[in-house]
Amino acid sequence: MGRGPASHLTRDSFMSPRAANCREDGFCGFGDDGTKTVLIDNLPTRGDHHTNKPVIGPDGYLYFGQRTYTNSGVVGHDNAEFGWLKRFPNLHDIPCKDIRLNDRNFTTNNPLEPDSREEVLTGAFWPFGNPRRKTK
Repeated sequence: MGRGPASHLTRDSFMSPRAANCREDGFCGFGDDGTKTVLIDNLPTRGDHHTNKPVIGPDGYLYFGQRTYTNSGVVGHDNAEFGWLKRFPNLHDIPCKDIRLNDRNFTTNNPLEPDSREEVLTGAFWPFGNPRRKTK
């Protein structure tokens, strides 16, 4: 793979269930001698889509898909149905680069209060129930 602390790892280092389940918040690899190497940790892993298993590409670089909390950048009913919204109400997606938003908010019934008829405004890339505010 190259130089550095993970240089003893090969493509097979990531294929075992032991490697795939080494860390909930990152990746480990195992050398042929059984030596474990934590490659990356403290990744955010909750939400609808989890961080995917790493692979080593033909160029020798390590690739993986990083999670997203939502399908659209807006926390809503589907996230409550997945079960994480009630446990982690402050989670939201963060764009990978600076983007410009049009300050649109989305109105839904509040899935955190199922017996209520309360409507909640949520803005893109904000926690549930937090509307975007117009910027000057």
